[in-house]
Amino acid sequence: MGGIVRSHGKRPMAWDEAALTRPGAVDLIQVWWPRGHGGTDVDEAVRAAARRGAGLVMSPADHTYLDMKYDADTPLGTDWAGTVGLLGAYGWDPAAYLPGRPWGRGAALDGDHRRSCRYAAHAAAPAARRRRGRLVTPVRS
Repeated sequence: MGGIVRSHGKRPMAWDEAALTRPGAVDLIQVWWPRGHGGTDVDEAVRAAARRGAGLVMSPADHTYLDMKYDADTPLGTDWAGTVGLLGAYGWDPAAYLPGRPWGRGAALDGDHRRSCRYAAHAAAPAARRRRGRLVTPVRS
């Protein structure tokens, strides 16, 4: 599949589990599992792919997913990756995962959990404001 994507002048990108497949299958890996949650096989495969030159887009759910609850008292949101308060959203350093390898950052608002426009506004507005600093500032290495 990667060859077809590259033949059209694009770079193949996939979630971190793709690192478990054939080496070189993707150029960019989106790290979405909370650290340590995906298992050591996935984590080691991502690190090995990065050492071979794959770029990493850092968007771990426990730091960047906009639909995570801020704390246990937050009425809307999900908590499958835990709760994400201000320090969890802003106090993480994506470059610490593998120094020199992060290619970019991402944030997600999953549509399968969005029950209403009110929920989307609740999840995206305050969370995006507090995460914006980490999503638009240069990655340190």
